[in-house]
Amino acid sequence: METITNRQEVKVVAAGVVVTAAAAVVVVVVLVVVVVVVVVVVVVVVVVVVVVVVVVVVVVVVVVVPAVEVVVVVVVVVVVVEVVPSAAT
Repeated sequence: METITNRQEVKVVAAGVVVTAAAAVVVVVVLVVVVVVVVVVVVVVVVVVVVVVVVVVVVVVVVVVPAVEVVVVVVVVVVVVEVVPSAAT
């Protein structure tokens, strides 16, 4: 009977080791998945920020710069047409 009891204890210990190892594997897999998800989220956020910055730069270059150029041209024309003739007289 002693031998059978020892074998049963060994089986119980072995089962405990297997369960512990399986739990450790599950924990590691969950941690890896969490890390991958975090990395993907960070990459997506960085890509979104870069896209927003590029869009803002394009809008500034396409819309604001020509508008400023138009204002400068209008100011120059007004100065040339209005101020220069009155200053000359």
